[in-house]
Amino acid sequence: MRQLASMATIIFLLILPLAQAQDQPGKSVFSNLRQGQKVNLKEISGGRFEIQVIKDIPGVSKITDIGRDYIVIEDAFGFTELRIPVTSISVIRSIKGPK
Repeated sequence: MRQLASMATIIFLLILPLAQAQDQPGKSVFSNLRQGQKVNLKEISGGRFEIQVIKDIPGVSKITDIGRDYIVIEDAFGFTELRIPVTSISVIRSIKGPK
């Protein structure tokens, strides 16, 4: 009985850090994106999307909401809003201009 309690304690102590790591806000696929940021949305094969982060380019889409497993992007004219699940995003590319 005592061995069973010791084994249960060891298992609990091993699993606890894993559970805590999942609950802590850390870096996610959207961690470098901000609400209101200008982006270019490019649909690539298979219904997957590429999000290109572009600075100071007029007439591009913007991010209106960021969730844990989705992102909402509004077109440049404000007519269309797309809610894209993280599973449909192929790449997030940051395009930096010349220095």
